[in-house]
Amino acid sequence: MCKVLRARGCLWGDSLSAAAKAGHRHVCEWMLASGCRLDMYIVCSAALGGREDLMQWLLTELQGRPNDHVYDLCRLLLLAAAKNLSLAALQRLWQQLMAGRHGSELQQQLEQLGERDRGAILAAAAGSTTADWQAKVEWLEGLGYPRTARACESALWAGDGDAAVARLQWLRGRGYPLEAAVANAAVSVGNLAALRFLVEQAGVRPTGVQVPVTEAARQGHLAVLQYLHAGGLRVNTRSVAEMAARAGHLPLVVWAVEGLGVAPADGAAWLLDCAAESGNLELMTWLHVRGWALGPRAIPNGAESGCEEALEWLVERGCPFPLDGGAYLEAAFNGDLAMLRCLHRLGCPWGPPGELLADCIRNEIPVAVLQCLLDLGCPEPDWDAAVKLVEGWEAQMDPQGRHTALLAWLGEQRRRWRSPGAQGA
Repeated sequence: MCKVLRARGCLWGDSLSAAAKAGHRHVCEWMLASGCRLDMYIVCSAALGGREDLMQWLLTELQGRPNDHVYDLCRLLLLAAAKNLSLAALQRLWQQLMAGRHGSELQQQLEQLGERDRGAILAAAAGSTTADWQAKVEWLEGLGYPRTARACESALWAGDGDAAVARLQWLRGRGYPLEAAVANAAVSVGNLAALRFLVEQAGVRPTGVQVPVTEAARQGHLAVLQYLHAGGLRVNTRSVAEMAARAGHLPLVVWAVEGLGVAPADGAAWLLDCAAESGNLELMTWLHVRGWALGPRAIPNGAESGCEEALEWLVERGCPFPLDGGAYLEAAFNGDLAMLRCLHRLGCPWGPPGELLADCIRNEIPVAVLQCLLDLGCPEPDWDAAVKLVEGWEAQMDPQGRHTALLAWLGEQRRRWRSPGAQGA
């Protein structure tokens, strides 16, 4: 399949990184032999996937290739290894780096790691899901890596509920500080058990919580937000409602409206506009019945959601179409051809003549999307200007021909446009 896609002009993207993380050495070998570039992030992807043998092979390959992007490789490798490799594999890598087995530059990077970087590496071990995570923490402590609150934050990502609490208790017993940032992290990940432990047993409360509260709302962590509210912590109710609506979390929106008093004053539309982005018809209906209006962002947001039923629901209730073609642009960004056709079927305006396709070209929207718009009757742009724009990219920023397919398609449209009678057709 990879060979077929490449033969059709598909770009490499993150495919080599994905293959490395999944441990597919034969795919990695083919990609490298076919010209895909190897860099330090690919090597780290293998470590993040727990693939020690592949990591070692890629690291050797990297050392044998011209590459100036290894300035941060040692730190990134150790972060990935501490998180997802075993203690034995981490020790082997560290010893190889210290002995200069992978080059003097990486050896020097290891020797020059600062306190902040070393603390981050230990924190990665504290958040590791490998069975020997505690042994990794102890070994790194023995090397003099510092005990920081960041390790406690990292531990919150490694397990839910009581598992995270157990990690925090273990780390606390070894002298790791529990600070407000740790409580903030518990809010962000929605770990109520850890948050209760921090507040009620460790005496640590979250502070400056706007960012973690917003993240908790985005993830739908209702119990955590209710706990904070019951504890007297003030939250931005509008931000909570907005983020919950965008993510389609009906129970959280219900709480924001009924429990926090978020109301549709003067026919406000902002919350239903946000809900349209989720495509959650039940949520949209619940808000509409309670007096929330349909605003100017509802249809573009509905197009972004990819839910045709949500878009039809909006149109049936008289929601106004944007006149600038913005709804099409949202669908185009997602490569959603079905949504483009749905918008056209429902009568959404194209916007100013030629502007929509010109915007898509400027934003490097894939050719398949451009062709779909053209087939639907989207007004054509100035093809000469479009070709000139992309030729400029090709000359200045794209020596490897990343825009070759787009340029070929634009050239074809320009030739058709210039043909006798085409512009008047």
